[in-house]
Amino acid sequence: MRKKSDINAIKSVAKSFVYIEVTETSLYPMFVMHPIFETGIQAIKVNGEMKMVDIIANEDNLKQVQNQVCETIDSAATVYDVYLVIRKSYRLTFIKYIKEYLSVNDMSELLAHAWVTSENPNGDVNVSLKTIVKWFKSCNKTILMDEQEYKVYKDFPECLTVYRGVAINRNPHGLSWTTDYSKAEWFAHRYDTGSEEGYILKADISRSNILAYFDSRGESEVVVNVFELNKNSIEKI
Repeated sequence: MRKKSDINAIKSVAKSFVYIEVTETSLYPMFVMHPIFETGIQAIKVNGEMKMVDIIANEDNLKQVQNQVCETIDSAATVYDVYLVIRKSYRLTFIKYIKEYLSVNDMSELLAHAWVTSENPNGDVNVSLKTIVKWFKSCNKTILMDEQEYKVYKDFPECLTVYRGVAINRNPHGLSWTTDYSKAEWFAHRYDTGSEEGYILKADISRSNILAYFDSRGESEVVVNVFELNKNSIEKI
């Protein structure tokens, strides 16, 4: 990675995301599929006043909204400001397309934020977990984690017991684990139905397989390189 991010190249990628086709969903106009627009109803400024418009029903409305977003991107002072224009569920994908323009420190900051704010980063269809493992390995750990998280990370013992709550239809082989059994239990059963329920995995892992530690959401999350784990060390409990 670079010593300094190429913010102009990053802005160019972000603006290309603006012009991706907006796709209706069954909940349109409340929700649409798009890396920047979450809803089909957007605000535009007309004669100095804000007006709510439908960006799918009217192409001129869409163009005005796109122009406004591009102006926001152009005026962004930092890489992080550009990144925030992208919806949470598309931020890992955005990182994939701007990685070659990022410095190590900016990459570390963006990856940490995208990881902890995404609803299901372990299930991103555009970025494989093996790719994300490589990203974590390339980061500056002191930027990736805050001071307290980094201290916990540095103080982990050589062998650590972690848990993963696997909810219905979630990836059992994800990178997100926790040292807190009660949190794993919550994640395992939050989508239980009358006929289906999640479960908990337990693993004894080596410190060398820990990629990061995050606790900003109070989840005591240990990001684990599951591709290096001995399958015999993982048990369903």
